[in-house]
Amino acid sequence: MNSGGIFDFASLARTLADHEQRMTAPDFWDSREKSQRIISEVSKIKRKLVPMAALEKRLEDFTALVELAQIDEDPAFVEEMKTEFPLLEKAVHDYELEQLMSGEQDIANCYVTIHAGAGGTEACDWADMLFRMYTRWAERHGMQTEIAEFTEGDSAGLRSVTFKVSGPYANGTQKKFKRCYYWRKCYCPHRQGST
Repeated sequence: MNSGGIFDFASLARTLADHEQRMTAPDFWDSREKSQRIISEVSKIKRKLVPMAALEKRLEDFTALVELAQIDEDPAFVEEMKTEFPLLEKAVHDYELEQLMSGEQDIANCYVTIHAGAGGTEACDWADMLFRMYTRWAERHGMQTEIAEFTEGDSAGLRSVTFKVSGPYANGTQKKFKRCYYWRKCYCPHRQGST
């Protein structure tokens, strides 16, 4: 079954072969714009196909390891399988995520802005919690953060902050967090004392 789109590797391989054939033509450099576009596309396709080939090779090796463990029943093979499986699973997950980040600007750095809005102290605290959440998430994912603007809250937290997130696919990963969060304090007298 062919899923098409970004996971259609047969189509990507054909496109790569076509582009590489065009690159060998004597008149390839006659149109600088066209040649640069093709070279850029070849590079983009290779960034998808080369890691996929490496994953396929690792999967073949793992499959062979499983077969050996079943035939030989050697505990060393079982231990190696237990070690390799989580690594292979993480590599596949990372590859899938990278392929889904296929937008032109997904690989770029980005700026994130958090405003407490019209709320008081609690809104400033909430904005501060969001800021800490975003920066910790970025650091755990190998990205760097740099504060561009910071305004403290009146008595606690922060009124607003703008920070730069730098790293691989920073913009693509931060896009999924593009949200508007609201902090509401509700006073419900009819609920007091109820369990």
